[in-house]
This record gives sequence, structure tokens and C-alpha cells, in this order.
Amino acid sequence: MKVLKIAMITMTLTCSIPSYAESSSLNEPHKPTVSGNDILIDMALRPVGLIATIAGAALYVGLSPFTAFSHAFPPHNSFQKLGKVLVITPAKFTFSRSVGDYTHESMY
Repeated sequence: MKVLKIAMITMTLTCSIPSYAESSSLNEPHKPTVSGNDILIDMALRPVGLIATIAGAALYVGLSPFTAFSHAFPPHNSFQKLGKVLVITPAKFTFSRSVGDYTHESMY
């Protein structure tokens, strides 16, 4: 019990350290600053994005027979649209988004 308490306190302090960090933008004024809170938020959002990517891939496979019916009629891009919504968008949110950027437009 004592070891668990020490481990929880250590983890809490370790995770809270980036929230007090400030980046110096004197050397690179064109680069946007990232606060420690953005890093903490990303520590929670990246695993959620990974889970959404995996769930989207499973849904994509499960819905592919139904998508094949709509693929028979023009325009023939239903697989691409479904893949972009269910797999590509969460994957870009998880892996290629910069820290602190939460805008939806930047993912495309």
C-alpha cells in the first residue's frame, strides 16, 4: 500500500511538471508556443485517438459489405469516403497533428 501511494505521488508530480514549463520564443519567433497544459491534454488525447483509429478500422471492415452496395452506383468513391472518415481522420489526429493544434481543418 505504501509503495502504491509513493508511485501515485511520483506519477502525479511527473505528469504535472510540463504544465509549469514555458517555452522561450526568443530564438524562434515564427514558431507557435506550446504550453505545458497542451502537452498534458495531448497525453490524454493521443491514446483516445489511437483507440478511435482501431475502432474505425474495425467498423470499416464491418461496414464494407454494406458499402459495396452503395459503391455499385456512381460516384464510385464510397470506400474512399468511408475510409477517410473512419480511419484516416483519427489516424491523422493521433499521429501527424502537432502538439496544441486541435483544429479540424488542419487534419486534411
